[in-house]
Amino acid sequence: MVYRNPKQELIKERAERVENVIWDNEYLEEVPCCLCDHDTLTQFMAQRHDGLQIVECKRCKLAFVNPRPKKEALKKLYQPAYFNGSLFLSTRIGFPNEYLNHDQQIHQYNLIIALIKEYVGNLGGKKILEIGCGSGKLIHRLKEQGAIVKGIEPVEKMAVHAWENY
Repeated sequence: MVYRNPKQELIKERAERVENVIWDNEYLEEVPCCLCDHDTLTQFMAQRHDGLQIVECKRCKLAFVNPRPKKEALKKLYQPAYFNGSLFLSTRIGFPNEYLNHDQQIHQYNLIIALIKEYVGNLGGKKILEIGCGSGKLIHRLKEQGAIVKGIEPVEKMAVHAWENY
């Protein structure tokens, strides 16, 4: 049996896609932990598909994006092009799932879930909050793995989609 390292596989796939990312520093802000306000953070995983970094708070272990997009940037960003995949195809910023086929989506979610499991172990009974859950597909897959999930989505159209489908 060949050992798959989901973390390395995810890092490799994401690194290949990050090269065209357009994030200007004027749209990003460094923040302390939004749960405990601690400012000692460590890298949690490689860059996301959009070039943003996931960090972990050393005190409370919350994983979050940092630096994160400023509120003004998010308001401009969350337009239809973000969700239909057209913005992602040109900038790597946005919602990639609309252009991925079903098998690619499952593969991506499985890599993310494997990475989470590598960090927290079995998902059964673990509480997971996804802020900005989009269509709800990932938290649905996490729930199938036994996690207790909640999702928050500020874009009404996506929140309705998640609620109606999952």
